[in-house]
Amino acid sequence: MLSMTGFGAAKGALDKISLQVQIKSVNGRFFETRFRLPREYVSYENELRKLIATKISRGTVDIMINRAPNFASETGFDVSPQLDYAKAYVKAAERLSAELGLRNDLSVTGLMKVPEVLAQPITDELPLEEKKLLMNLAAQALTKCIEERAREGEATQKTLQDIGRDLRQRLKAVQNQSESIQQTLLEKLTERVKNLTQETTIDPQRLAQEVVLAVDRADIAEELNRASSHLDALDGILKEKGPVGKKLEFLNQELLREFNTMGSKTQTLSVTQEIIQAKTSIERLREQIQNIE
Repeated sequence: MLSMTGFGAAKGALDKISLQVQIKSVNGRFFETRFRLPREYVSYENELRKLIATKISRGTVDIMINRAPNFASETGFDVSPQLDYAKAYVKAAERLSAELGLRNDLSVTGLMKVPEVLAQPITDELPLEEKKLLMNLAAQALTKCIEERAREGEATQKTLQDIGRDLRQRLKAVQNQSESIQQTLLEKLTERVKNLTQETTIDPQRLAQEVVLAVDRADIAEELNRASSHLDALDGILKEKGPVGKKLEFLNQELLREFNTMGSKTQTLSVTQEIIQAKTSIERLREQIQNIE
């Protein structure tokens, strides 16, 4: 079982380029990727998305890549200004100063802060070795992210199993009281029928039929059986490999439906208290499931 929360990072360098790749995933209803890439890597976005999709099928994934000069390179690193960009910015500054009557305080330091001035020109295709490094680092970061998702998933799995055991205990408590509840209801209705037949001329057979119907409407045997089956299914799903979040979401809805029905059919205080506690556990189950892939 995998959680949808994870983080992984990897870094490496070529002769003059240093790269760092970070991949962070959080919970989400569908598979979504969000990229923050250098302009040089925009064309590789689709390949990176496909790589991530091989390991992650659900959740929102942020991919952040930093590409910087490797100043530690033994061969050194030449920083060459892009003079065309620099001249264009200087002319723009001069025009603004003349048109608006403002002082032109553009300095070399300020000019160097403009990204395009020191940026290397974008080529149609990066060197093969740089692309290879990029994809290798992305794969490493993804592996670390998946490992963290697995650790988170293992902890969540144990929590879900604990909630499942609590629900079984609640269900057993309701089941143990269900037969006595029906018997108590039958006795109360029978006594009321006797009182009514003594005071009025109501058809006894018709009253008896109404008593049977009332007792039948309070029968929760089917709901108990279905809820028990859902808990069996929960145990089975928690042992499965691969994405199970959607299955667990559906199962959670069905469990809530059964306990709600039981609560509406039974008005005994002790049973109502058990059902309230069960619904609290089902809400905890829902919260945990939201982070499962």
